[in-house]
Amino acid sequence: MLLFINKLFKRKSTEKVTPQEAIQPENKSNIDTGQLLKDSTAFYKEGSIEKAVQKIDEAIAIYKERGEKSNEFPAVKKKCAYLYKNGKRDEAWGIYNEMLLYYGNPNDLTDIITVPQVYDEMRKQMEFEKNHLSAFEFALLSRLMKHRSQLKQNDYYKDNNFEVDMEWNDDNQFIKLANKANVSWEHIKELLIDEYKAVNHNTDFNKLFDKVKNLLAK
Repeated sequence: MLLFINKLFKRKSTEKVTPQEAIQPENKSNIDTGQLLKDSTAFYKEGSIEKAVQKIDEAIAIYKERGEKSNEFPAVKKKCAYLYKNGKRDEAWGIYNEMLLYYGNPNDLTDIITVPQVYDEMRKQMEFEKNHLSAFEFALLSRLMKHRSQLKQNDYYKDNNFEVDMEWNDDNQFIKLANKANVSWEHIKELLIDEYKAVNHNTDFNKLFDKVKNLLAK
């Protein structure tokens, strides 16, 4: 997985909120992380980018201390958006790659639920930069990992709450992105539908993506 990531993802209200006082280590468990994130928004609107990012980092540190891993990525996403909007695109991109490693346990439900969100943010960044092929690939990775998440959860909870789109019928996004990237979505879709005949919660979706990459390279 590490080699795969390194290979693919290297970069080619108007009311004022009074920021909370500096966090004291002994009071971290009582800190309102929601307020910290509001403080971050207030600082950002004032143009204080460093202070805005600092408040987000404080919230993330508290989530880590509390073991609230599922709350970390929304804060990370906010941080990356601020960095990106202020010209620090490589830094934001590097954080997303770090998140793929941080949420890299394929047997942890929080991780497998979060990974599709990370890929989708990477897709957005590539779309903004008009890197159409990469945007298509990250959209596909996001969807594949969403399906993995759904299958894993169905197996974990011993039910079928999630109905996986095995025929890839919900493909409007891919049609649009494929057209921009000048690739054949129909050929890729045919491959995916055929592969999905044997897909289950133990399927290696990274290898499945590699098969799509090989098709794109032809």
